[in-house]
Amino acid sequence: MPFSWRDLTMHGALSVTAMGTLLLAAPALAQVIAPIERNLPPVISGQGRLMIGPQDLSGSPDDTTLGVQLSGLALIGAKEAVVGHGGRGIRIGAIGDISRPALEQALSPFIGRPLSRKLISDIQAAIAKVYREAGYPFVSVTLPPQEVTSGVLTLRVVEFRTGAVKVSGAEAGTDADLAGRVRAAPGQRISADALDEDLAWLNRYPYRSVNGVFAPGDDLGLSTLTLEVTPQKPWQAFAGWSNTGTHSTGFDRYFAGFGAALVGMPQSFLSYQVTGSPNFWSNPGSVGTGPEQPSYYSQAGRLVIATGTRQSVEIAPNYVATRQTGALSDFTYDNTTLEIPIYYRIAISNLLPNLYAGDLLLGVTGKTVSRTSYFGASDIGGAQADLFELVAGWSVSRADPYGTTSLELKLVGNPGGVIGGNDGAQWNTYSGGRVTDITYGYGAADLTRVTRLPGSFNWVSQFTGLAAGQPLPDTEQLSLGGFYATRAYTLDDGTGDTGLVWRNELRTPTFALLPALGVGGMSDQVSPYAFLDVGWGRAYGYQGLLGPVESQDYSLAGLGAGFDYTLGRNFTVSLVAGIALTDAVYTRTGDANVQARVYVSY
Repeated sequence: MPFSWRDLTMHGALSVTAMGTLLLAAPALAQVIAPIERNLPPVISGQGRLMIGPQDLSGSPDDTTLGVQLSGLALIGAKEAVVGHGGRGIRIGAIGDISRPALEQALSPFIGRPLSRKLISDIQAAIAKVYREAGYPFVSVTLPPQEVTSGVLTLRVVEFRTGAVKVSGAEAGTDADLAGRVRAAPGQRISADALDEDLAWLNRYPYRSVNGVFAPGDDLGLSTLTLEVTPQKPWQAFAGWSNTGTHSTGFDRYFAGFGAALVGMPQSFLSYQVTGSPNFWSNPGSVGTGPEQPSYYSQAGRLVIATGTRQSVEIAPNYVATRQTGALSDFTYDNTTLEIPIYYRIAISNLLPNLYAGDLLLGVTGKTVSRTSYFGASDIGGAQADLFELVAGWSVSRADPYGTTSLELKLVGNPGGVIGGNDGAQWNTYSGGRVTDITYGYGAADLTRVTRLPGSFNWVSQFTGLAAGQPLPDTEQLSLGGFYATRAYTLDDGTGDTGLVWRNELRTPTFALLPALGVGGMSDQVSPYAFLDVGWGRAYGYQGLLGPVESQDYSLAGLGAGFDYTLGRNFTVSLVAGIALTDAVYTRTGDANVQARVYVSY
């Protein structure tokens, strides 16, 4: 009958003597399996954007007919004169570089209809929509003086171009750098896609917000772009608590950290966070002491260095150390994980002009894992292994009339070798036979969709997927449960070599709580929601040291409610309560799970 080491370790089926013998042979086997718990510094960014208001076309709702049917439409440019009697159909003059077929398709349905002031307004709106959908929303569509008794309507179409670029509110000496990071040369067409991308990159810097605002320029057809900058102090300190840990290391997590701008390096910054279980904070000197190691301890950082316009190098080192008790309490295990990913991110439009298709990501990651086993206070053996991975990715975010969509795709491959412990033999020992082939490849995807619904409701849908064809190292597996995955479950309720998590939230309209309680002078916001999450994963079978281990599938589903509460810019509480709808490793059907996170910053 196939042997499941997971069942054995969780239910304590071996004697102390047998367990000790196995530990000497393969210390990786004797612990309850738990995923890598990462606690990275929060990603903070500015909130600026390109401000594009609705087109003011001075339209009229009056649908009283003017006594003629529309037989022809003439679109003229800024310097063209109105023709007294134009021909039938649609004539497009010198209005600039816009798709003629798109205009004709949008305007053809108006031909033959009774002419009215409302119809003229609808035609103006249709023209503006064509420009907006082409990525050039700054256009004037006006009705010049004319005689329309012939049934031919003439409209003047002027696409605005960049006049000047100004900067307002920025720190002294930074105006030229900011203006140079947007594609808005005088006399050029105003590409909303280009400016959206430029402002998105500018607002990845967390210590200011930059809005792009257009206003009429000094000359006809020109518009002045002003970058309105709202600076903030160039550093931040933060701390908080959550109960998002695991059964084997405890659930309480306390964290603290900071972020700061890099002086003299525009668009560059760093952040750091230390996270620990209560016994780390009560005795931080116990780190690295072996048998007295804290249950959980991590250090993580993020360094972003701008290497040019719309490009950067990103380094995010992460160190995690845990101490876990095995199925038999005399046995304990110290685990450490060190990850150092280095990525180069660049806008695709830097490589392929006029293609605003998000960012390209290229990088390498080095990882090392180790485990030491103890019987009482005695070190009885350990194992260590390394990873070296190549990463290629693509990320993009798009807004539409109904909401926003964000997508990130990654391909990860391990060629084997390069660093010392990145080989099958090391991983065979470390994983107890679960991982023997280290030349793997897998794909990962993160998709988020926010859809606006009637009544100020929102539907937020998040999909995370991992696809691999073989057992993956612990660091690469997908965690199916927890605060950031399938809610109503814990982080260690299941991991997979391949799998998915689909989270869904129905967000109600936000509201201010303090004014309703009679408290003034403070700004707060409550965002309640209901959720339904599902997760599925498969841990592939393998030939273990004690016999074959079958593949195991996990199916998770959680239903519940939660809220996010913010007070000013410095205090956030997130709380979620859910009911499990299926069995998992620890959680059973019908179990309730409440998780929360408190974050304070200055």
